[in-house]
Amino acid sequence: MGITAILVLFFGLAAGTSATSCDICRSAYEQTASSSIATDEQKCIAAKEYIRCLVGTSGSGCDQRPSRLATAVAEVQRVNGISGKTCQLTDSCLCETNFYRSDLSTRLKRCYASVVQNQCAIAASSTACDDTTTNTVYRVSTSVTWVNTCKNTGSVTVQSTMTVAMATILAALLRLV
Repeated sequence: MGITAILVLFFGLAAGTSATSCDICRSAYEQTASSSIATDEQKCIAAKEYIRCLVGTSGSGCDQRPSRLATAVAEVQRVNGISGKTCQLTDSCLCETNFYRSDLSTRLKRCYASVVQNQCAIAASSTACDDTTTNTVYRVSTSVTWVNTCKNTGSVTVQSTMTVAMATILAALLRLV
């Protein structure tokens, strides 16, 4: 990925949209999860798709996103724990799910969670929950999230963390050049 594309993402000139809601995500997941003929592999795929859908959407039912993500992650872990089965989330996807499972009820809490998500993304290396967004793009996206969420929070701790994170991001961008 070129530096121009990263800068476009970094400065928020590219935005994603979603065409669904968390309630629709849940309905689709429950059709497979509640089926008596679904195999564990199918349930794993359905749980991972449910996670992808929940982290990529907004709207109706998303106020229950943390508990819904916990259910889907538990199903992935259940299937992965079966001998001979592999059902895992990527490290970047775990960063995403942890962010959306956090308490995002106030601006300061969203700020903190977004900084933690960005630090997690920097340490991760795999694709995001959608299995197509590279870690490089995901890292830039998380940095945009925390910059936009944390500006004007007034917290010295948050601003110190933001300064360190911004320096880390800029260093990562310079390595790409």
